[in-house]
Amino acid sequence: MTGIEGDQPITPQMRAQYKQECARGIELFKETLQEYQKSQIPAQKDEYKDVMDKALQVIRETVPQCLSAYMQKEEKELEHDYDAFIHNPSPQNYNKLAEDIKHFERQL
Repeated sequence: MTGIEGDQPITPQMRAQYKQECARGIELFKETLQEYQKSQIPAQKDEYKDVMDKALQVIRETVPQCLSAYMQKEEKELEHDYDAFIHNPSPQNYNKLAEDIKHFERQL
């Protein structure tokens, strides 16, 4: 497995760093999702969505470097469920997204 640049193998130290960054992204996503769910102010929800988008980007970039191929597939499911939640913030979509996040936390 190689690093993001693609020209050097991932060392155990690099893998640990990617894992730490992924964990930070997951935590930020989780906390922001909770605040997004509580907010009634559209402008604030937009700001929370921007933060979640950026946290998801960190997750997207780090998962291939530190987690299994199975979890890489799960990352796609997280993206799909996030998109579903943003377009329809129902309790069911929120719960599915929250479960995806818990699944990632258990893997890290």
